[in-house]
Amino acid sequence: AGGIYQWKTSTMFGDTRWPVENCLFERNRAEDPGGGGAIYTSRYGARVSDSVFRENSAGLIGTEEMVARSVVSAVFGSEFSGTSFCSPYADAIGDDHVLPVSNLDGAFNCLSNDCTDSDGDLRPDQCDQCDGPDVDADESGWADCHESIDESGRRVLTVAAGTRIEHAIGAAIEGDVIQLEAGDYYLPQGESLVTTGKEILIRGTRGEDGAWLSRIHSHDASAIVHSGTAAELELEDLAFTGVVDDVSGTDTPVALYVYRGRVFVRDCLFDECLAPTQDGAAVQNIGVNTSELTLFYDCTFRDCVGLYAGGIYQWKTSTMFGDTRWPVENCLFERNRAEHPDGGGAIYTSRYGARVIDSVFSENEVETGAGLAGISVASSVYSTEFSGTHFCSSFSATDLSGHTTGGSIDGGGLCFTTDCSDIDQDGIPDGCDDHLCTSDLNGDGLVDGSDLAALLDAWGPCVDDDCQADLDGNGLVDARDLTYVLAEWGLCDEGTP
Repeated sequence: AGGIYQWKTSTMFGDTRWPVENCLFERNRAEDPGGGGAIYTSRYGARVSDSVFRENSAGLIGTEEMVARSVVSAVFGSEFSGTSFCSPYADAIGDDHVLPVSNLDGAFNCLSNDCTDSDGDLRPDQCDQCDGPDVDADESGWADCHESIDESGRRVLTVAAGTRIEHAIGAAIEGDVIQLEAGDYYLPQGESLVTTGKEILIRGTRGEDGAWLSRIHSHDASAIVHSGTAAELELEDLAFTGVVDDVSGTDTPVALYVYRGRVFVRDCLFDECLAPTQDGAAVQNIGVNTSELTLFYDCTFRDCVGLYAGGIYQWKTSTMFGDTRWPVENCLFERNRAEHPDGGGAIYTSRYGARVIDSVFSENEVETGAGLAGISVASSVYSTEFSGTHFCSSFSATDLSGHTTGGSIDGGGLCFTTDCSDIDQDGIPDGCDDHLCTSDLNGDGLVDGSDLAALLDAWGPCVDDDCQADLDGNGLVDARDLTYVLAEWGLCDEGTP
């Protein structure tokens, strides 16, 4: 040890730990790669609280043996609370600072491979929640400055933009809400947020215009893993994106992997989830019992690519009670693709069907080997039921069999079109839009001064693909678009366009 070496000749009473309180260990090193750069303790552990370990290491400098290890506890483990570890020698997730890894979750500890500390409070920016020093006076496992109680009485743990979400998950208890601030959250390559055993809500931040502002990025691992647990997880107002391109097997979706669990997903965006060798690109659910499901409400899946489904892959190992269908309600699936000819561009479900209500499938496709087909949903063993749902694809016929395979039930209120244009950008293809009003730029069912103001604000050449005020589609907001607004002034007419 470069710092403290404690040794007891007897193993009796080894669970009596010696204290290390409010200490700083910085740039210490143990020559032996089995040592701890700061502390080595044998036959009794340490109780470390409110301390900081920065850039400690073990092993010879410049060799492959060199690791970020700060503390080694032999025979009996040490206990840590309110303590930060950082080292450029750490792995991406930073869990190699302590040997063995124990008693680190839920005790307001910080593990990082980046020692950047912008405010000088000795807590790495990756973990720093407060403008000043992070304080956990109530010993709840989270910084007091970002801990509150909402109107329903639930404890809310707010996570600062760009910091490590897993520390909040470790501190959360049943019924807690983890609230992500607006910003980007990058998970280390190959690492997931594990929520097994956590009956909590993880919620993002939305903009006034409805945009998803809390974005979770993952690479070669599912962003969230929820497995083997009776605890029900809730996800809300989150955006997921990422790539899986260097993983063996076919069960690593970009966003969410559920095995024998139950997850409620509400108002989430799955954007450019690219995992062409994985069964489902965005979400995979593997269940045994009928209750082991992932349920979707008001979600958007766009531009995702997977093996059997670009969006959702649900599989049940047993065929018992397969007529119990899982819900997909008021969701939008656009431009998703399955690489396998037996897949569905948006959804693949086997051994239990889905119940799809008031949703939209637009330009989803399957690679058949002989070209593309406009199949959005593939069902195996049990049928999927559709009601109030719109389908559009330039590849498919205008009936349910042209957009789905494996058995489908027409629950009524379906619409099919080969024209996927959506001039009012309400998510419903124009060919199915019963309330099309071209000039209603804010979607409130009325063309008035607010729509005129939006058009004038966008006046001139379009600067990006989202140029809603370009009503005639010529790449320019000009007098011709103004005539559309004036012609449709007032309450939008109902009826087929």
